[in-house]
Amino acid sequence: MCVGTQSAPEFERSIAWNDPAIGIQWPIQGEPTLYTKDQQAKPLAEAEQFA
Repeated sequence: MCVGTQSAPEFERSIAWNDPAIGIQWPIQGEPTLYTKDQQAKPLAEAEQFA
C-alpha cells in the first residue's frame, strides 16, 4: 500500500498472504483474486531483510 500521491514500485515488498508461518485464518472460501505481484510474493522466511 502506498500513502500519498506518488508511487514508488521499486520500494514495494509483498509477503505471501497465505504463509502458514504467519498463521492467519482468513475467513474466505476458495482462492482469492490476487494481483500478479501478490501471486509471486514470497513467504516470510524468504523475505528480504534489512540490517
